[in-house]
Amino acid sequence: MLQIHLDDLLSQGLVGAPKRGVRDRFQITAQGIQSMDAEIAATPSSINSESWTGSLDRTSITDSKRVEIIKRIKNLQAVVEDSDLTNSEKSQAGALIAASITMAEAPSPPWESIKELMILIASISTVLTLALEIAKMIS
Repeated sequence: MLQIHLDDLLSQGLVGAPKRGVRDRFQITAQGIQSMDAEIAATPSSINSESWTGSLDRTSITDSKRVEIIKRIKNLQAVVEDSDLTNSEKSQAGALIAASITMAEAPSPPWESIKELMILIASISTVLTLALEIAKMIS
């Protein structure tokens, strides 16, 4: 965070001192505006949060691994349909699987989100531990 000290701004001529009778009102000078414009221009317009969040780099999943992940997710769908889960559990797992397939087939798949869905699917029933294997592939 940028800390600005008023004394520094005054001494550099970036702001003008308040006029008599006007309390706590400083006026920015033309030089101050140019300085702020330069500061804004030097600030990056986007920030890559992967460096501190530890989020998975999308390029780390090869095309062949991506195809394998999609294949396993589709196999998981067949496992759900053949399982003795309740209709509600099958419906929930099916919706999460469909979302996972859609995301995995996207041009830039959100692998962390897909991984979270796999963990959520596995929590529905121990029958669905295959989802954890898929999550491990993404890790």
